[in-house]
Amino acid sequence: MSCIKLYKGQDFICENWAKKYYQQLVLVNKDDVLKFETYVEPIFPVGIDPVFRHRITFELKDEKTGYLFRGGENSVSFYATFSKQLDDNIPQYSHNLQLPIMGAGEQTKGILKTLDNSNYFAAIQFM
Repeated sequence: MSCIKLYKGQDFICENWAKKYYQQLVLVNKDDVLKFETYVEPIFPVGIDPVFRHRITFELKDEKTGYLFRGGENSVSFYATFSKQLDDNIPQYSHNLQLPIMGAGEQTKGILKTLDNSNYFAAIQFM
């Protein structure tokens, strides 16, 4: 038995939905984060159609930054997905990110090696 009920469906007829991501993202080293907070903000918390906005905020340590990866706006190379699995009946989410790393030179190889051995999170935005 579930404690959560479905209250609303979706009607695609009159809505304009985001269909792709902006072709840019920012990678942030998790070790550079000073503090973070996740919260749920009620937008329309009453009635039969409650709506909530989910947010995360974070503050970086002094002199730390995120790293911008940007592509052409006419392409669809930057993409993100997620999937859910249950582990002991607890939802666990896996996030996947696609971004192009172009070239075969030393600089490109350095970026790839850094990504292989790092602990980053990404911020990407729907268009």
